[in-house]
Amino acid sequence: MTDKLQTLAVVLPLADPALDLLRSSFATVHYYPDGDIPVDIQREVEVWYTKWMGLPKGIEFADLGKTRVIQLTSGE
Repeated sequence: MTDKLQTLAVVLPLADPALDLLRSSFATVHYYPDGDIPVDIQREVEVWYTKWMGLPKGIEFADLGKTRVIQLTSGE
């Protein structure tokens, strides 16, 4: 992986300082703490930051066209 990842989806609640840090590291950050992220955005996301249980309900693998990384938290 030599290209810099540009698009992040955060689908869990984060404190403002943590979210600001992510926004300084990615060109685009989609923040949907309730996990209800529109399908058109799902298709563009390269990196997911999500709860330890995995991607939110309703997300279909077929809609993850650009996904390269799914980062899970270590617990609730």
